Amino acid sequence: MTLQRFFLFTLGLGFLTACQPDIPELGLSFAEPAWDGTTLPAQHQCLKHGGGKGAPAWQVSQLPEGATWLVFAYSDAEYHPNTHGVIAYPVSLLREGLVPSVPAQTFELPEGFVSLQPHALEQWSQPGAYLGPCSGGNGHRYYVTVTAVQIETQGLTGNAFTEQLMKQVKKNPKAQIEMTLAVY
Repeated sequence: MTLQRFFLFTLGLGFLTACQPDIPELGLSFAEPAWDGTTLPAQHQCLKHGGGKGAPAWQVSQLPEGATWLVFAYSDAEYHPNTHGVIAYPVSLLREGLVPSVPAQTFELPEGFVSLQPHALEQWSQPGAYLGPCSGGNGHRYYVTVTAVQIETQGLTGNAFTEQLMKQVKKNPKAQIEMTLAVY
């Protein structure tokens, strides 16, 4: 997806740029001790800057009744929303609230994960569903917006699945939270 198409896609949907008001807050914490919300753990920056490890694993709580999917939109606050990838994970695969880590700069995702919008910075790095922080240490704040939605996905595939899931994120989120990954 070219950067121009990405921005038109993002603007057209009015997708996540910040948490929506009056939406219950989802419980979210890092499931890996290396992540603290301030300092980027070693090797978690993008490949261009010597990293390449994936997104953190997450511990989810306060999941609203009826939620079927969690949508993770990764962003750079000093750049554009959602440029680091948008990924969905089915609630049915949660085990004790744990969402596994997603590898960086690949479309080979663990079981259940779906790439809704690949990272938009292919000119800086190889394509993939998720791109780790890539400012080169220029003090950018990287964050994730996680939204719980309820959607019946049986029979939906490809673009129809993506459009319906993203529509629910925008119009009918059941719970949501924004969390800083790191400043890098």
